[in-house]
Amino acid sequence: MNAELNWGKSSLEVHLKLRGGWGMDNLTSACSWIANGVRWRTAKNSTFVIHTGRGFADNIRAVLDGTVDFAFTTPIVAADMALKGRGLFNTPHPNLRAVAALPHRDRLVLAIDAEVADRYDLHTFRDFVTKRPPLRIATGSNDDGNFVGYSVGKVLNAHGMAWEDLERWGGQWLTAETLRPVLSWFANGNADALFHEAIMIWPRFMGQKLMRFLPIELAVLEELHEQYGYGRADIELAQGSRRSFLRRTLEPGDFVGVEQPVPTLDFSQWLLVTREEVPEELVNLVTSVIVEDRDSFESRYRQQQREQSALYYPIKPEEICQTGPIPLHSGAERYYHKRELGELGRQGERKIAGGQGAGGRGRGRELGGQGEKEVQTDNPSEQSPSAPERDLFTKRQPMKTNVFQHLISHTGVPGITSLFPYLHPGAIVLGGVYSLNYPGSPEFNFHHTNDCDELFISLVSNQFQQPFGMLAVGARTHEVNNHTGTHATNPDGYSMALVVQRNKEQPPQREVFSIYCPNEECKKLVFRKVMDNFEGEQQPYYPEFKTLTVLGPDAVNEFNQSDRTCHSCGTVLPHFPVEDMSWSLYTRQVRLANRARADYERFLASQSLPNLAGFGGNKT
Repeated sequence: MNAELNWGKSSLEVHLKLRGGWGMDNLTSACSWIANGVRWRTAKNSTFVIHTGRGFADNIRAVLDGTVDFAFTTPIVAADMALKGRGLFNTPHPNLRAVAALPHRDRLVLAIDAEVADRYDLHTFRDFVTKRPPLRIATGSNDDGNFVGYSVGKVLNAHGMAWEDLERWGGQWLTAETLRPVLSWFANGNADALFHEAIMIWPRFMGQKLMRFLPIELAVLEELHEQYGYGRADIELAQGSRRSFLRRTLEPGDFVGVEQPVPTLDFSQWLLVTREEVPEELVNLVTSVIVEDRDSFESRYRQQQREQSALYYPIKPEEICQTGPIPLHSGAERYYHKRELGELGRQGERKIAGGQGAGGRGRGRELGGQGEKEVQTDNPSEQSPSAPERDLFTKRQPMKTNVFQHLISHTGVPGITSLFPYLHPGAIVLGGVYSLNYPGSPEFNFHHTNDCDELFISLVSNQFQQPFGMLAVGARTHEVNNHTGTHATNPDGYSMALVVQRNKEQPPQREVFSIYCPNEECKKLVFRKVMDNFEGEQQPYYPEFKTLTVLGPDAVNEFNQSDRTCHSCGTVLPHFPVEDMSWSLYTRQVRLANRARADYERFLASQSLPNLAGFGGNKT
């Protein structure tokens, strides 16, 4: 039924203030759609004011300071920063609430003219940073207000590059507040590269222009997620065709030359936010307009192909209530519950976004606190461990050990080994850790990033920063060294501790080894190595603690064989003291133990021997 026919029948009087974008844009249009719907459902003397804004952090601040009641922002990560007090927001704002997330499938990506990319041999973002080509790059304004320019700066920083470095190389930033000028510069050849979002409309401007999309390193994406909340999204080829598309169902059109997945930043969804203090009845009413009048808003976009539409229509009520890490306002939650639409609350922490929407069929990505993974969404029950896997887990025997006695097996500084042989997916892994200072002990410093939370328990220490009995959950990315605290100059300094983590049930489970420039005025990334705990060869008898066997020696040896030079300031870093660490020796020992056991088993199988049960196993 047309809501206009009921105008004036309600006694509810509202004076609604909303904030959209620059004026002639999608977000402002969405505000007018909501205002129109609320008008027909309230008293005739209700009033409506739509403020223009930039559509980014400024809109969120306008909601939080009471300038407006509702505002659209994009992407969702901007609101996540406000909620948690990071990135553009110095303090958390726990009263920030979501109403709905309109479907907008988008990415922030660096595209270079194919001829220019060939000229400088650019294939990855790392190539761009290390080869320093003097490119003219078109992007958003870099003033901490334009979220495109802000995010571009964060990607550069995570790769060890500053915004100003491009001009030092002889390049140039070409910036504008909105997208159309920068698209024109790139399409007309006035810019060599385009680093921007709204990629679904690029084909309208680019035609058949050949571009090369530079992938962002997975470790950098993980660092950006850990520090700021950015999510990963890929540009990749559709199976069985030459049409390129964006994961989570966005199909931006034919980008000629895209032949493999290109990892980059997710810039999806138009999120409507409000404050917790806004009356529940008003938020419930606004939510009802979004759901019940959605056809009128969709009609503004249906003349465009969905793959090239800013609104990825249709608006599905069961999906718009999924607002990522931003909790729903109680008024919106009440409406969705009444309509029995989807899971509510902090949707983004466990949700499936599949080919036909959340919970639909097809491939999707699970987005979680510990990263993301590919899942098959045809049958939710298939995502839990199989029965044999569960049986195997439950049949593992309980074990115990003396941590102090276990110290004897440690072979380097710092020492860390697994206390128990249970390192399988889903296992609770306990690592015994000790650090010791002694005359002439080498200094080292690196950063460790872990997909899983690490629980740190200090058992005993002397002259160390960790007091007896300290219990803490460490940051996903944390510094590891042996030259902080008073123990650095005290030969009696030592510490013993436990580090506990629960492995993921499914891969990937990544760890990252990073080394940063020690120059206090630089501190840029110099080296990074990424590994997946579940990839590669698995030992047949005694499992490897892959943090030590892969991440440690492989990363350090690769670093030592490199030029060990910071390409931002020229500082040459010292050789990493791998020979004083426990990693290499542990690697040799665990692999030798498995090799020796395999040789022993082969020997027994070739002999006619009595049953040796009780001597370490059935035949051992």
